[in-house]
Amino acid sequence: MMKNFMRRLRRPVTIGCALMFSVVAVRMIWVAVGQDGNILTTVIFAPLMLGLAFGLLRQFRWALRTTAALFLLIVILLPGGLFNPFTAGDYIASGKNPPTVTTTLFWLIPLEAFLLTIVYILDPRGKTKK
Repeated sequence: MMKNFMRRLRRPVTIGCALMFSVVAVRMIWVAVGQDGNILTTVIFAPLMLGLAFGLLRQFRWALRTTAALFLLIVILLPGGLFNPFTAGDYIASGKNPPTVTTTLFWLIPLEAFLLTIVYILDPRGKTKK
């Protein structure tokens, strides 16, 4: 029963992730066209994100694994980026008080749980030997 539920849940999650990657790629292109700076990163990353979005829609194994790995990397690096003295220093330099640990954890824990759930849903399972 759980396998069937996960199979049915994977399709909307892949569509949502593909839509997110497509929107980010289009926004990168839009910003690159509107500025006079270097567009090398846009030329590199926008097609990669659009290809990943296409792979997710087709549910290719490499696209599912890559997206799961990207979200897992975000889950690992996000707390380290938030809970360091440099972030607090940036707040203080801009004249603001840094948020308390409780305030940060109030939104960070649900976000981490949500991202880990997406990783669990997207990660393709191989055939197991009996």
